Amino acid sequence: WKNPYTGRTVKVVPIANDPFNFTISEFQPEPPSYGGLNTVKPPRKPFLLDWSHGPNDTLILQTNINLYYPSKLQPDVWPMESPGVFSRVTELFIYVVKRADIENPRLTNLPAVGSWNRITPWLPWMQMGGGHGNVTFFNTFGTLKGIEDLPKDLVEAARAIDPKFLSAPTTEYGPSLSSLENYALTEKPAPVPPGWTPPEPPPAPASLARPPAAPKV
Repeated sequence: WKNPYTGRTVKVVPIANDPFNFTISEFQPEPPSYGGLNTVKPPRKPFLLDWSHGPNDTLILQTNINLYYPSKLQPDVWPMESPGVFSRVTELFIYVVKRADIENPRLTNLPAVGSWNRITPWLPWMQMGGGHGNVTFFNTFGTLKGIEDLPKDLVEAARAIDPKFLSAPTTEYGPSLSSLENYALTEKPAPVPPGWTPPEPPPAPASLARPPAAPKV
């Protein structure tokens, strides 16, 4: 992939988070450990979700996650890949379900549609070195019956990364590694070119330039 900000051609490293696994109970799951970086264990809170009534007898669930934690890729070791000493990430989810489905005790798989939005630092393989900016993902999703409902090329691409992505976890296991932690295990720091500095954002168009301040009277 040719990075348009730096002009460098870099190897793409797929995102490979461990499948999310925890036992649903009356308490919220404990925060992730990020491979042992996060040692804080706050008091347990009741697992209460933010449901609201939607149109056509639907229920809407919104969950937001705001993360700020020490980066596994520290800039003194990973100068080209690191977003900085800390990683700041926001994830926003919306789920829409039929009220009749959620009240049906015979269902073991809840049909749902929704959206997922993530604002995250530059991915390490982009080699932005802590440059200003971030990556924004936005996706819609829906419940499928199984792998057979997915495009075959997508299934094979997931299988090539790791077959564990093709089946749901049946037990809790850990540590659940993020893509940054997996990156640190599978990759090596890129050599820093002589005189290299993190890329700066392109200048704003003249039409967006801030007008001069009015003179003081």
